[in-house]
Amino acid sequence: MAHADVQPKDWVLFGRSTADLREHLRAFLLAAVVGIAGGLCAIGFQRLTDLLRSGAFGVFGIASTSMLASAERLLPWQAIVLPALGAAVAATLLFVVFRRKGSYGIANIMETVSLRKGDIQVPDVVGRSLATAAVIATGGSTGREGPIIQIGSGIASWLGRAVRLSPRELAVLTACGAAAGMAGAYNAPIGAAMFVMEVILGSFVMETFAPVIVASVTSTLTVHALAGAEPVYKFDLLSVKSPWEAIPIFVLGIAAALVGRGFLRSLTACEDGMQKLKLPRGALAILGGLLVGVLGIWCPEVWGNGYDVVNEKLLKLSLPLGTIALLMVGKTLATGITSGSGISGGVFTPTLFVGAALGGAFGMAFSYGFPGIDAGLYALLGMGGVLAATTHAPLMTILVLFEMTHDPDSIAPLMLATITATLFSKWMHSDSLYTARLKRRGVKLPDGVEEAALLRTYARDILRTDAPVLPANAALSKVLDIFLNTRRDALYVVGDGGRYVGVARIHDVKALFDAGPESASIIAVDVAVPVPAVSQDEAIAQVLARFQDPELDEVAVIASADDPRFVGTLSRGDILSMLRLEVLAEPARTTRAPTRD
Repeated sequence: MAHADVQPKDWVLFGRSTADLREHLRAFLLAAVVGIAGGLCAIGFQRLTDLLRSGAFGVFGIASTSMLASAERLLPWQAIVLPALGAAVAATLLFVVFRRKGSYGIANIMETVSLRKGDIQVPDVVGRSLATAAVIATGGSTGREGPIIQIGSGIASWLGRAVRLSPRELAVLTACGAAAGMAGAYNAPIGAAMFVMEVILGSFVMETFAPVIVASVTSTLTVHALAGAEPVYKFDLLSVKSPWEAIPIFVLGIAAALVGRGFLRSLTACEDGMQKLKLPRGALAILGGLLVGVLGIWCPEVWGNGYDVVNEKLLKLSLPLGTIALLMVGKTLATGITSGSGISGGVFTPTLFVGAALGGAFGMAFSYGFPGIDAGLYALLGMGGVLAATTHAPLMTILVLFEMTHDPDSIAPLMLATITATLFSKWMHSDSLYTARLKRRGVKLPDGVEEAALLRTYARDILRTDAPVLPANAALSKVLDIFLNTRRDALYVVGDGGRYVGVARIHDVKALFDAGPESASIIAVDVAVPVPAVSQDEAIAQVLARFQDPELDEVAVIASADDPRFVGTLSRGDILSMLRLEVLAEPARTTRAPTRD
């Protein structure tokens, strides 16, 4: 016998409802899908960059084997023209074809995830990623991790919206996309997960950590299956020869903090300086390409993402000490120019380059007085120190570099160098590379779970749409009828087009309940008080000040500051329920009316 409208039953297993298990399984499945997509994007972006580089250098009759080998064969005029042509192509893609405004990087993803402030659109990040690929392929000093993370996050955001995830779940899945992108780019699943938890999310809550791990591992396995498991950076086994080396490692950590701070200040100075030129966006991008091209005439090592230079020159210390020190300055300048031109990718990889140059120069200088040390170790420690100093994420840094070396003996010195660099960097400046960029735009990320809940939840997320609404010209009898026949003590008055006018409260009209015929001319607008409303796009942190009045239990919510249409109400109780859910992870199970589309 068939039964209609049978609802699925929640069974109890091991003392827990299977509803929670279904939610975890769904989260794992979505994270795995995002991980596969992130791995494929990492492979695809690398193949696209290699193809574009071969085509770009092929114009000058140069067979492209690596960026460095190809750049060293260019004539001076070719070295100037090639990055400018790549920048022109990127500007055309970004500003003409996709019509985007400026760069979009990891800082933007942090804002989106931490504040749940909207969606990442796939066409947006695809357009920016194509532009970045053109820049990297023609010598622009930027990293591939930025666009790969952006694409992974964009796909995750699209998938989350397609299956109608809540804002909270969508933020987690978007973070999974970032982890998948980075894991695919660096072949570092643990480090990628730590990057997302430590930098983007700033939290290690298990309900978030688990799907991020699934996405990171799935991405890595996808890359291994299709492109092999070759590490990005190739290290020899490195070791500390004496306990006394803790002293120079500590000194290197301090130097890394100083260099990291200088690197960030240089990026800011270059970006500000180029913006002051007041050039059109396309012209500014081409100018950046020309300047990088001029640098490439004398210092081709600073072109591109720098993987081959780090592997072939810096880690092997096959360059003179002065040249290595010069590369540190040149790479910083080239990265600042590329970033300031408005079409940048990621600065994660250039940071590793600068760190390798610092550590390599430090190790060579130290080896002159102590020839028995492993000077190559200091190149690795420099990478870790500068990366930790700029990101303020020492745990992520240790794990990423360990996954690149697979050398357990490097963990202890890495821990000392990265922690030292992080502490001294925070002492000099409280902001990391990413939070500093957000602060320049006036965006503050939350500190602590309570502040996060207030900043990333918006009035639209918890507003009620069941409040009684009357037109401004409604008769007083209708107003009184609502109060007499419902438990409501306030109703909302709207004008033409649903424009919010004010609120009528029961204590404002109670004197009119026994009014005689003379009240027939009174209409709703006459008893409405123009109490200020809040916009549905305001964060709860902004709305809280309105509830300082102990007699105010709810406020009217309008569509926006420019659109005063009444859309619902926000109550003190709903805010408390939201905090209980976000901070304590305990559903308050309050009755919610469905929101309007």
